[in-house]
Amino acid sequence: IMMKKIFTLLLLVFCLTMQAQIQRTIAGCTLGSSMSEVKSILKKNGFKIEYVDNETLSFQMSTFDGMKTESVKFCFYNDKLYDVDIFFKASTEESEMQSEFLKINEYLNSKYGNYIMHTDNNDIISYKDEQTMCYLRKFSQKVNEELSIYLFFIGCFDNALMNQKQKDEKDDYWFFK
Repeated sequence: IMMKKIFTLLLLVFCLTMQAQIQRTIAGCTLGSSMSEVKSILKKNGFKIEYVDNETLSFQMSTFDGMKTESVKFCFYNDKLYDVDIFFKASTEESEMQSEFLKINEYLNSKYGNYIMHTDNNDIISYKDEQTMCYLRKFSQKVNEELSIYLFFIGCFDNALMNQKQKDEKDDYWFFK
């Protein structure tokens, strides 16, 4: 009976210290995959690639973890998927966008709250584990004097590949330092 209690206690402690890692696979494609692997996976999963060059490809995706989305952009460095941006529907109504932004922020906090790294007046919220950073970012673009478009996206990147890209390009600025 004593061994059973000790085992149960150890199992409980182990379970409490386990944390879900930040998601590294989007649309079946994992950060670090080559462009040819990504194209093949997207085709197999029924996604139609809309734009492609040596460093970027984009496609339509209607949902991400049950949330409505507009599109996804994959970015490559040295033929490796290092950055994924998932775009949500833009709005001309700031309050509508803010409401959606808060819902997604709540979702990410419930999933990755133990990894919170940075907040910037609620315009950028980031989460980081040993391999991956995920962030939610909102911004607006002025169309004309009376009209602005409000939008937001979830970004996710491989820490090692992003660090290598910055080092190679001698880019010492990044908003998550």
